[in-house]
Amino acid sequence: MGLTEALLAALAFLPPVAVLIIIATLPFVELRGAVPIGILVYHLDWGVVLLASILGNLLPIPAILWGAPPVEAWFRRFPRCDRFLGRLFERTRARHGPRMVRGGLVALIVFVAIPLPFTGAWTGALLVYLLDLPRTAALGAIAAGVTIAGVLMLALSLLLGGAFSLF
Repeated sequence: MGLTEALLAALAFLPPVAVLIIIATLPFVELRGAVPIGILVYHLDWGVVLLASILGNLLPIPAILWGAPPVEAWFRRFPRCDRFLGRLFERTRARHGPRMVRGGLVALIVFVAIPLPFTGAWTGALLVYLLDLPRTAALGAIAAGVTIAGVLMLALSLLLGGAFSLF
């Protein structure tokens, strides 16, 4: 049994829409996993799938944007964590800072909208925090990126669903 099957089996007692919301909140999976499951596994209406997946994907984002400073402060009390975070933040700022600052919110929207691993709402929110971008405006940009990613994943899932129905 794969990870997806195990997750769906563990959540089988919940209604399918609740399962989609939960899956969409998970880092790395996000709506990129929830949309295909809603379309290809549960055969739900595409509007319901899109709405539940976007909602679930956006649920943890305010907590990341506004909760990261106290979490970072707590971890920085430990010398090894402080050194690790210092190097990680410095490298991330050097690598992504100039592009994000130059591209602004449009770059953030595009970054979040690309339906690939490590480019979703969670990573976008962490970049906003690390690069000290304005959080309120970034929340709107992340929501726009999530919506675009949701539409892209929906189109792919509907195309795949149609392709599978041919066989």
